[in-house]
Amino acid sequence: MSEINQEVVDILKKTKAIISDSHFVYISGKHAKLYVNIFELRNSLNPPNIPQSC
Repeated sequence: MSEINQEVVDILKKTKAIISDSHFVYISGKHAKLYVNIFELRNSLNPPNIPQSC
């Protein structure tokens, strides 16, 4: 993993928006070691100009 990608993963872990200690199977059938919880990411960033319905 590149240095930039690792930095992004580290930031997402700090915000608890990424889960990396499990195994995920997506709807497409693909497997992954990482999962980004978009709702957790949105809540941790909490930008004032994005409606809560997004």
